[in-house]
Amino acid sequence: NNWEAMLLGYQRMPFDELFTWERVTLTTPVEAILSKPGHRVNCDRCGEEILNEREVLAGESTLCQACAHGAYYLRAPSGAEPDAQAGRPHVATAGRIPCEE
Repeated sequence: NNWEAMLLGYQRMPFDELFTWERVTLTTPVEAILSKPGHRVNCDRCGEEILNEREVLAGESTLCQACAHGAYYLRAPSGAEPDAQAGRPHVATAGRIPCEE
C-alpha cells in the first residue's frame, strides 16, 4: 500500500535529503514547549502540523505558536558553525521510523 511504500522510501532516504535543520536559540524554556503527546491539529493560517496541545485558539481559528505570537526561537547568526551532532538522529533510531500504535 502507499503508506508502506512511503515508509520504506523514508527509511532509505539519506538524512540530508529527508531533513533540513538550522541552529536556533530558544526564547521559551523547553518545558513550556512540551505538552500532551499524541494531540495533533493543523494551523489555520500556515498549515503547519501542531503537536502536543501547543495550538492557540484565536476566535474561530486554530493557530501555531509562530502565527499567534511569533516563533519560540531566533535564527542563529549567519556564519555560525554548525554542531556536528546537532539535528542528527540518535544512533538507536537512525534508519528507522517509529510507528504509532
